[in-house]
Amino acid sequence: MVDKVPLPKCETLKVQRVNCQITKLSSKAANKNDKHWQTVQNKLIDVMGPLCTIWKLLESNDLDKKMISTLIQKAILIAGQTNQMLSYYRRYELLAPILSFDKREINEFLRINEKRFIKTPKELFEKKSFKEPKREKTWHI
Repeated sequence: MVDKVPLPKCETLKVQRVNCQITKLSSKAANKNDKHWQTVQNKLIDVMGPLCTIWKLLESNDLDKKMISTLIQKAILIAGQTNQMLSYYRRYELLAPILSFDKREINEFLRINEKRFIKTPKELFEKKSFKEPKREKTWHI
């Protein structure tokens, strides 16, 4: 469903690179976070492909309802995926210090509790208890 739709040629619709001097001066954590933000930025840019194509169709009066509907669906799906990605990154970053920055433990926690996150759209973490990976303990947020 979410095939690539060509992006308009526009310099501002590109993720800017970080020069190597800044990468060296910054911390590993900050560089890792920047990679996450780049991924999100790329997804947001992907939304522009279907939206710009719709715009062109509307300006040309070449209104193919099926094509417009498909393009709108793609834009909505990409935006929804981007939102889910942001929630994942936010959970990951908030759990990192709680779980001693152990990548495997954080990923395991997110995997174990994935269904609970889906059921609580109003909160990043529900107030009920969670199973903690490895330690098989339950803890409260």
